[in-house]
Amino acid sequence: MITRSEPKKTAFVSGSGRNIGRAIVLEMASRGYNVVVNGSSDQDSCEAVAEEARSHGVGAQVAMGNVGQPDNIRQIGETIFQKFDRIDILVNNAGILFPTRVEEISEEEWDLVMNVNLKGPFFLLQSALDHFIQNKYGKVIFTSSITGTSVSASGHAHYAATKSGLLGLVKTAAVELSQYNCLLYTSPSP
Repeated sequence: MITRSEPKKTAFVSGSGRNIGRAIVLEMASRGYNVVVNGSSDQDSCEAVAEEARSHGVGAQVAMGNVGQPDNIRQIGETIFQKFDRIDILVNNAGILFPTRVEEISEEEWDLVMNVNLKGPFFLLQSALDHFIQNKYGKVIFTSSITGTSVSASGHAHYAATKSGLLGLVKTAAVELSQYNCLLYTSPSP
């Protein structure tokens, strides 16, 4: 009897060219997941992370793009599906912080932080939904923060607002998507 092996699951990690995102990619690769590495500007760093991931015997692809811009999210999705034809785990890790006091936050800075930290994760989730619903499977992790929910710090007003917003997004989306076997998590980081 011939058995067909199940294709490897694929994980996309935003903001994964260094630091926490890099560690997440390498952990996923060590567990046998194909991985998609993302960054907005440093392609060399993303390529290096992808090469490290390949040493675990998995497929690894770089998908450059700013997750705070919807056009970039569409291009990232196309890259994922051209290479692996699936997405099983979405890790919303990209985030930015400018330590700016409330009275000094410009509209431009406010929008930039909102776009990367809150709008981007929402549209990344939305871009994967058809695949999750069709396959009745998906896991989504949002790197959140204790800032905005438990503690506050001077200069973090816009950052705290986005991280609190992620928690509301996760709670609502988890209720709506549970019928499709989609699990959503938040993972606090400092």
